[in-house]
Amino acid sequence: MLPKIEKLAIDRFCTQHKIPILSVVREVKFSNEFIGIDPIMDRNAIFDAYYKSLQEELFIEVKINFAPVSMNMYNLYYLLSKVYYYRKANQLHAKVVLILPNPPESYWKDRWYSSISKVISNLQETFAPAIKNNLLEIVPIEITQGDLDTINKEIEAQERGSGD
Repeated sequence: MLPKIEKLAIDRFCTQHKIPILSVVREVKFSNEFIGIDPIMDRNAIFDAYYKSLQEELFIEVKINFAPVSMNMYNLYYLLSKVYYYRKANQLHAKVVLILPNPPESYWKDRWYSSISKVISNLQETFAPAIKNNLLEIVPIEITQGDLDTINKEIEAQERGSGD
């Protein structure tokens, strides 16, 4: 279900920001030439999506219930640092767009949950310099019960279809 929620959130973000969905590349990483620019680590970053316009480049990451767990924070810091170095090396305007899908409470039954407003507030406080420098944009995306019902029906149909 998570990949379908991720896809829906990216598609909804694109629609809201008038970005042509077909212009968005999924599962993107930096080219090998860029890896050596980071003076700290050679590991490549993989983003959920990428969009390039004449004005800017968006490196899109989707996190469902981005709890303020240190690994999540350090992963976001890592992605931000990669885009920062990329931006400096290429003299381009680039930023990380962190999409936070916000499903209804029914989704969180039997799962650990932190309210989206609390998560956003914590991220805004922690990453205030990145937000101020237009390196990070945090975008909550509402996911309705109807969206979840549609996704569940798609999954059931796929399972029935693959059972033949």
